[in-house]
Amino acid sequence: MLVDFLPHILQEEGGYVNDPSDSGGATNRGITQSTYDLHRDAKKFDRRHVLYLTLEETSEIYEKIWVDCRADRLPVGLNLTHFDFAVNAGNKRAAVTLQKCLGVKEDGIIGPATLKAAEEKNGEDLIKAYSDERRGFYRRLAERRTKDKRFLRGWLLRTERMEKRAIDAYRKSIKNSGPSTV
Repeated sequence: MLVDFLPHILQEEGGYVNDPSDSGGATNRGITQSTYDLHRDAKKFDRRHVLYLTLEETSEIYEKIWVDCRADRLPVGLNLTHFDFAVNAGNKRAAVTLQKCLGVKEDGIIGPATLKAAEEKNGEDLIKAYSDERRGFYRRLAERRTKDKRFLRGWLLRTERMEKRAIDAYRKSIKNSGPSTV
């Protein structure tokens, strides 16, 4: 459930940032101005600066991303690292990365074939493979867009932290769903 993982995302994203070097522009708790505008438009609210994003709005926006990236349908642990990557790089990039790890058609749409393949793989191995692909994406991005090189270390450290959290969540879920000793 998103509620279990939202604190991890908020910890990673921090508060309001407006770094002129960041391609995403101004963000608050990881939410870009354009995402915030779409959210407010959908609710028929007046637009306002992302600086004024509330915690309730943050939760609503992340809930939508959680469902849209299909994290709600993925195995425990994988759902965390996949959701975090969707937040950081977009749903399509996260979906293609997952599909590449699973060896299924890389169309950016997580449907029945992708979900079935994710259920059939060893969770810990899949989390590790996904994290490796994610690191590769960030390295290639930093090579292509030299202004982003300064962010590479942070992206890699975030991936490492999320990988550890995801594996811990996976192991805990396995332990809790083991055979009954009664």
